[in-house]
Amino acid sequence: MLRILAAPITCMAGGKQYIVLAVGGERCDRVSDCIFLALSHTFQRCGLFPIFYVSRRTIKGADIFLRNRVASIVVQINLSPLFPHIGDHMATNRREFLKSVGIAGTAALGSQLGASTASAQAANGSSIKMVRTEVLDIGYEEHGEPDAMPIILLHGFPYDVRSFDGVVPPLVQAGYRILVPYLRGYGPTLLRDADAPRMAEQAAIAQDLIDFADALAIEQFTVAGFDWGNRAACIAAILNPERIWAQVAIGGYSVQNTLAPARPAPAALEAMLWYQWYFNTKRGVEGLSSNRHDIIRHLWNTWSPEWTYSDEDYQRSAPSFENPDFVDMVIHSYRHRHVNAPGEERFLEIERELSQRPRITVPAIVLRAADSGFGAPSADPVGDEARFSNLIARRIVT
Repeated sequence: MLRILAAPITCMAGGKQYIVLAVGGERCDRVSDCIFLALSHTFQRCGLFPIFYVSRRTIKGADIFLRNRVASIVVQINLSPLFPHIGDHMATNRREFLKSVGIAGTAALGSQLGASTASAQAANGSSIKMVRTEVLDIGYEEHGEPDAMPIILLHGFPYDVRSFDGVVPPLVQAGYRILVPYLRGYGPTLLRDADAPRMAEQAAIAQDLIDFADALAIEQFTVAGFDWGNRAACIAAILNPERIWAQVAIGGYSVQNTLAPARPAPAALEAMLWYQWYFNTKRGVEGLSSNRHDIIRHLWNTWSPEWTYSDEDYQRSAPSFENPDFVDMVIHSYRHRHVNAPGEERFLEIERELSQRPRITVPAIVLRAADSGFGAPSADPVGDEARFSNLIARRIVT
């Protein structure tokens, strides 16, 4: 039986109300795109605009995703009486399938969903909002006054927006508007085109940042990020310096040359990067697909050996890694940077420019971690000064 879980959320953009639909069940692999189109059509008749999350094997993962990451109120809907063609004799013609859904499907959905209009709730109690760009439906959390100076905080791999829970309150108290988006492949953020290749090269994530700001009509902003998020911030500052008031680069300069493979590093560093070589193999794909949480927790433990976190802390982030695009995005990112996977054609010229590793000219602060599984940072600032021409401060965080 094919079922969906529905969690209503509110989107500020255009005043539309979106609904996250988690689809799962034993027949999920047989659901064609016309089914999703029909679902979209039917929900829109109810005034709801759906965003799909697909669990290929079971509804359980979708249920965990929705309850922990999207909304506390989740309604389970049996699709069989709504769409009798789901199954062995599924309609393949979109027009005929839409016609078969009609008003009856709308009425059935209305009765099952009832009048629930709960706002989306993240694991920390914050509301999750959605905004649409040309490429993505981006989930994000927002804090502070909407007319205050905006600061965008960007997480990395393998983390999510919960990384900034301790940072947000003092920034809000200081009078800033804080926006914390989920990167592509994490949490509720999904590609709009179901048929598009799942790619996560550095230029794409940087463009996602600019597109996110554009969708929220934010002309200028300050940005801070680490890992993937820092890379996106660095590239946005290089390509769009007029948009960035200032940057906090956690980890320093992180732009990559994706046109030529890097030379082998010393053995100790190569060993620390085991996961990157793993993800460039078939076994790595299978491992991340079936064993992602064990891999992620091992990386958390080894990258931050002095960080103590609880199972509850991990569970607040874990649903973000159940995004249906997570594995594909991670694999592409780590293959593209090692010249083992092509990137998007629209970014070819940008990647050529980035291969020269241009300097960053916006006002910047570099933060480096004293406690790092990759070793202690150098006390000499000369390397960071060479990459950031307007370096305001460099701090080693203990």
